[in-house]
Amino acid sequence: MELSQAVVVVTGAARGIGRAIAEGFAARGSCVALVDVLGEQVSRTAAELQATGATTLAVATDITKADQVEAMAVRVEDGLGSAKILVNCAGTFSVVAPVWEADPERWFRDIRVNLYGTFLCCRSFSRLMVARRSGYIINVLGGGISDPHPYSTSYASSKTGLMRLTEGLAAETREHGVKVFALAPPAVLTDMTRFIMEDPEARRWRPEFRDIFANRWDHPPGVVAEMAINLMSGRADALTGRCFDATADFDAIIAQSPDILEKDRLTLRVRR
Repeated sequence: MELSQAVVVVTGAARGIGRAIAEGFAARGSCVALVDVLGEQVSRTAAELQATGATTLAVATDITKADQVEAMAVRVEDGLGSAKILVNCAGTFSVVAPVWEADPERWFRDIRVNLYGTFLCCRSFSRLMVARRSGYIINVLGGGISDPHPYSTSYASSKTGLMRLTEGLAAETREHGVKVFALAPPAVLTDMTRFIMEDPEARRWRPEFRDIFANRWDHPPGVVAEMAINLMSGRADALTGRCFDATADFDAIIAQSPDILEKDRLTLRVRR
């Protein structure tokens, strides 16, 4: 896809990985709608990108509210034009505790934002993309897809569910020309990961998490943006519905496409 002047919607764009993705597309000439529940902060981020010459639109939105998501989609259409790319990066990590000690409301908050909120965004924009018979959707995942992720079951459950949503939506939209990918980021220093390092319960139940950053095993958010942009090249279109590790060699993945398809790799499966 030609990224210059393409309309890109990025949720969770006020800071962290979402901001890096918005910056990456803006640097390539895309018109970027930055969506976040943090209204003042997303407006500042959009203004900072505009100061570099980018075309941006800030839309304060609670993605867990269906009416707000629908209104956001209309604002993007009116302000920038038809969205060609949707990157769902908004997310929360609210509780670290054993299931029997976890606060129910905090536990369910991660499901509501990470899974339900992303579903609402996919619902609004996939409808438009299906009608135009083109478009790309990227859902940013997280921990828990490939391991039990104990003491973080709210986040892990939401992101595992998001992988299944990605696969299902990819299958539903394949005949309509829409491509849907999951993107798995590495450890990145953000407000979310700072929470895991600093929250008393997180320090109790996941003390090893601090070692990632103490030993500098983390990555800059730009690596996630780079993979997101690579996925727009068209070279990965046959792998719609698959999960891409943001730190992987993109060329190597593409070279393995026949094997990935034949063996149904990079998916969420229970093997029997």
